[in-house]
Amino acid sequence: MMIQVGTKDFMNDNLFFDFSKLKPNGYHYVAVGFSLPYSLHLPIDSYDIDVEVNLENQSVVLNLQILIENHWKNQKEGRQKFPFAEENSLIERKHDRQATYRYTKVWVLTPIFSEDPSKPKDLNSIWEQVTRTRDWYRNLSIKSVNRFLEIYRYHSKEFHIKPLAGQELWFDFYFAFLFNHNTPQASNSNFTTKIMPISYWGDIYPQLNNVPNIVISNIQTQLKSPQEVPLAESLLLNAYDYFDQGEYRLAVIEAETAFEAAIHQHLRIYFYDNLDSFSEAETNAKNFTNLIKSKFCRPAFGGKIFHDETAEFKTWRSKVMDLRNNLVHAKINTVTKKEAQDAIQTIDITLNHLIARPKTDLHQLL
Repeated sequence: MMIQVGTKDFMNDNLFFDFSKLKPNGYHYVAVGFSLPYSLHLPIDSYDIDVEVNLENQSVVLNLQILIENHWKNQKEGRQKFPFAEENSLIERKHDRQATYRYTKVWVLTPIFSEDPSKPKDLNSIWEQVTRTRDWYRNLSIKSVNRFLEIYRYHSKEFHIKPLAGQELWFDFYFAFLFNHNTPQASNSNFTTKIMPISYWGDIYPQLNNVPNIVISNIQTQLKSPQEVPLAESLLLNAYDYFDQGEYRLAVIEAETAFEAAIHQHLRIYFYDNLDSFSEAETNAKNFTNLIKSKFCRPAFGGKIFHDETAEFKTWRSKVMDLRNNLVHAKINTVTKKEAQDAIQTIDITLNHLIARPKTDLHQLL
């Protein structure tokens, strides 16, 4: 049974829930909807998901539901490009990262009870209550969808699937409340729905300026040279991208990998005329940490001392290296946003300190 969800002023928008897929147990629901920039090849259904949250300083596991919907577009154009398709069949592109012909909308439904389940409060009073905590439901929904996408990506091996990320999620989503007129003991549900499209101006600006002239000049110069982009620079930009996506574990690992790549590249350039001695120093050091602490490498760092007693070394080791190792060696499973941010900034600062690499100046806001 397809039921349009909307308010008096919002009925023309193409929003719907397939209530036959919902698994109501007498609950009211808060629903948050996002559009994905790609499609998920799953049956249109409701998927139960357990999500751990912190409520009043206690860890609690909430059981939520995720409903998915398919939305198709540009089918006429698709048929012109692929005229051999069977009549009435739909067209889509494999690994479509731009949602050219199909995308998926996901709704996260969080069940709630009124204070007295046998006598639910009226729709307007609960709606007012949940809208005051809208940000909490949005954050919970983003966390739930990203767990859903990570698991889908892992099992389907559809590598192009990326988590929801970026400031747009704070400003563009659908917020709805499904009020069940029946009691929790009833065998069926009778929903009335209110919906609010959230679309703030918060990440919208007048046309942004182009990159600075020096950046344009550098681009033009490198375009005419055979010089490749340094691997360390690509890795560090990846770390910023992972951080923006909320992939904090990968951000830490990528940042530390960028650091090691940058240092190794710098040392090989510095010792270019003495690579045999450098290779011997690498062998004697046995690992990266011992290598950068060694007196042999000190001249390459402008005479700067970088070992256990220096503040720069202690910061790098505690905020990046140990964190990265604990992740890779399965001693920890999660990283906070603050830890990931500190790790990336530490790498930027440490590279500036050791090899005078300019700190990253991101042109666009994250």
